[in-house]
Amino acid sequence: MRVSIFDFDGTIADILDYLVGIANDLADDFGYAPIINIELAYLRNLSSRQIIKYSGIPLFQFRFHFFE
Repeated sequence: MRVSIFDFDGTIADILDYLVGIANDLADDFGYAPIINIELAYLRNLSSRQIIKYSGIPLFQFRFHFFE
């Protein structure tokens, strides 16, 4: 039997630094501001919907960003 474990909340592995790095690498390409450490502390307390609203990226553009 094969089993796959997906850990999206950092319970098994904390990949936040990698995700922020990837987002910041792509920020210039997509025209949004990189995430700075002070912001990161604030963003950790927001829901996904609140983070999207905070980002200032229109919701209809998220599909474009994820599937390009």
